[in-house]
Amino acid sequence: MKFKWIRYLTQKLPKEVKERRKSEIEAYFTGTKKQLEEKVMESLYEQVKFVAAATLIFLTILLLTVILYLSQDRRILITRDDTGGETTEKQIRIKTKEDEDIYSLTVRPKGYTQSQITEALDRGEKYLKKHLVAKNKSTNEVSQSLEMPSKIQGENITVQWQSDDPSVIDEEGNVFSKNVKKDYIVNLSARMECQGEIRILKIPVCVVPGNSGKKISEKQKIIADLKKLEEKYITKEQFYLPDVIRQGRLLPAEKESRIPAIIVLGIAVIVFLWYHENEKYREQKMQTRDQSVQEYPQIVTQLMLFLGTGMSVTSAFEAVTAEYEKERMRGNKEKIFVYEQIKKTCREISFGVSQTKAFAKMGQKIGVPSYQKLSVLLVQSITRGSADLFLRLKEEEEEAFFQRKEQAKRKGEEASTKLLAPVMVMLVVILVLLMFPALSQFS
Repeated sequence: MKFKWIRYLTQKLPKEVKERRKSEIEAYFTGTKKQLEEKVMESLYEQVKFVAAATLIFLTILLLTVILYLSQDRRILITRDDTGGETTEKQIRIKTKEDEDIYSLTVRPKGYTQSQITEALDRGEKYLKKHLVAKNKSTNEVSQSLEMPSKIQGENITVQWQSDDPSVIDEEGNVFSKNVKKDYIVNLSARMECQGEIRILKIPVCVVPGNSGKKISEKQKIIADLKKLEEKYITKEQFYLPDVIRQGRLLPAEKESRIPAIIVLGIAVIVFLWYHENEKYREQKMQTRDQSVQEYPQIVTQLMLFLGTGMSVTSAFEAVTAEYEKERMRGNKEKIFVYEQIKKTCREISFGVSQTKAFAKMGQKIGVPSYQKLSVLLVQSITRGSADLFLRLKEEEEEAFFQRKEQAKRKGEEASTKLLAPVMVMLVVILVLLMFPALSQFS
């Protein structure tokens, strides 16, 4: 199925791209000039279609990501524990004109209404009076440690203790009976606080330091507002923070958008796919060239054998291609460019093209120095006579076998180099397996 817009994009590609693709396909294509042009445009059409499909997929993913991002409720949801639960921390990213920082908002458990606060403090007072004695008989006869909790169990009440004589009873409830010689009264005070409401048992309240008088930054003002919001919604299990407070934005501590990363990744993939398609044709060109070089000694040898029986050069080439077709029929060989080009040359000669022109074109078309040299020898034998052609081919055969041996040696070196990385990985794995038992014993 052909898409007109893809065909239009293909035709609008730069001339340099078309010429480069033409030179790559020409190295292994044996069709006519018109067929070559069609092959080039078809390959570019498939490449553009493949990249266009990848681009459409990328744009679809990007669009869905943007829609999902815009449709999300990006307000920060705060969830607090039930009454008497734990105080938690919520990481919030505060972004102002001056800087950007992470702030940990303290989220207290669910609180009380105003009427419930008094009831909670009453329950707290009863709890302290009941549990203060701990293992002692009563508060009138204390010889063991007292229970002086810092928090009332099941209530949003914090307690601060103070003793007028820490040498006898400290603020943690430890009793030092050895320090007294007779019955000794120690005044304890418990400062209970519940959502800002304070109740003191027996001892005046403890005064906390005030403001230092330093200039408050924008971030500090925002933090103060956050604390006020947390206090405002103390009776709510969940509440949202606003997007903007004063001159600052409130953002989740984790990064909120991956759209830039998706855009960069998508562009990188599209560029990679385009160049990967180009590389595929270049690789095919190199494979065809290597295959032609590998077949050269055999072609020269067969050519010498057939010329030795008295055949003409054209007939010898036809016999070479006939042997090639037999091997293909038996399944011993696949389609090989150099034999197809020789077949095309023989066909052109049979259609009336001069041998010199056909052989010169064959060497130029194959594009390998050894075949270009062979075409020159054939043209010279036709124009000047073929007296020394057999001897020249004999020299060419020996040189071809030498080049084939060098090529095999070079291929072997390349293969050993490619195997070096897997061997190194295997060596590291073996070393880890050998050293792991010893290292585990040390640990």
